[in-house]
Amino acid sequence: MQTLNFYTNTNLINLSVQTYLHKIHNKNFNYPYTDKKTKKSGFWLVKDDGIYLINAFKLGKNETPTSMNYTSYANGYNPNCYDSDELWERTYQFSRDDFAEFIEVSERQLIALRNRCSLQINFYDDFYETIILTPTLKSVQEVKKEIQLEKDKLQNA
Repeated sequence: MQTLNFYTNTNLINLSVQTYLHKIHNKNFNYPYTDKKTKKSGFWLVKDDGIYLINAFKLGKNETPTSMNYTSYANGYNPNCYDSDELWERTYQFSRDDFAEFIEVSERQLIALRNRCSLQINFYDDFYETIILTPTLKSVQEVKKEIQLEKDKLQNA
């Protein structure tokens, strides 16, 4: 089993709110790499330069997940916090290939994420599960650590 933790932050909350609004307005969500659509709500889990969640719905003209603050990195996989060689090794250990995958989340999970809970995704050989985590001291400390790493990296640039 492999696990990714997405601790609560502004981007995860923004992503959750907009996904929830998209869901309640009965709009379609997109699967990556195809033209297939679904009414099931969810995010795209992307592995390339880091591992992160982004919107699975169409954005407006000139909007990107980054410009809309919808990009939420998994704990330990944020390229703004880690040396590129260290990050490459971490992401390579998770998966040798870059990918995008649709991750279904329920309406209840979206509401919990909007209310500052965190998301854990556990990957097994042939399925995944999403679990909502209430904020813990450890998760708050991990977020603070990544914020400090990002600040340090910016100061040293």
